[in-house]
Amino acid sequence: MYYYNSKGELISFTLGELKYQGKSSKIFRVKDECYLKQYFSYSTSTVRMDLELFHILKKLNHPHTNKTLELYYDRTKAKSKEYLMSHIQDLAVDAYKYLYIEDNYVDIMKESTEYLLYNLQELERLTNIFTELGIWMRDFKRENTVYYQDKIMLIDLDCCKLARNNNHYDIQRNNKECLQELFIDLFEKCKSYSYRYEDEVFDLFANEGTTLTSSVSKKLCKCKTPLDYIKKN
Repeated sequence: MYYYNSKGELISFTLGELKYQGKSSKIFRVKDECYLKQYFSYSTSTVRMDLELFHILKKLNHPHTNKTLELYYDRTKAKSKEYLMSHIQDLAVDAYKYLYIEDNYVDIMKESTEYLLYNLQELERLTNIFTELGIWMRDFKRENTVYYQDKIMLIDLDCCKLARNNNHYDIQRNNKECLQELFIDLFEKCKSYSYRYEDEVFDLFANEGTTLTSSVSKKLCKCKTPLDYIKKN
């Protein structure tokens, strides 16, 4: 299979083991810890990584996001290197290569309060960076995160887009809600979660301070784990 990369170089891939198949793409192992996400031809632009976001993520190189290494364009669509380089802003990305991260499957409700607050603070800071850059966050959920060492890592950021038609306030409100929804979903997908805890989890991540981290920190100040708080309330 032949692709042009974002520099116009022609690359041939021999696809290895199929690791995952979703609604919009297939994921293959291509070499060592590198995986290739290959979009279906019918996948819309809303679910595809785009060139602008790729460059932003590469420049940020944030420790809580996985590394997207390169974008690829189908040779038959790109036609030639010259055509690709002169139309690259308008062409849909057909695949991208990223560094695979093994998920440790942490039960975050049983982890220490310090673990939760550290990751919440770092991801809230990243959320603020996205907001200032005008990036509209979308599709943040347990399936698009991995627990790696002491970090909660965001993966599959394909659905995030530069929001040119939205003002700063709308972007900020959306991104804050997206962060809250992410952590609620992380809790709901834990082995120790029960439907009886629904109200307590929502209450924990209700922002009642200047930041979500400060709000959650106040609620957990006397608790060793988030589960302690949930069982007490």
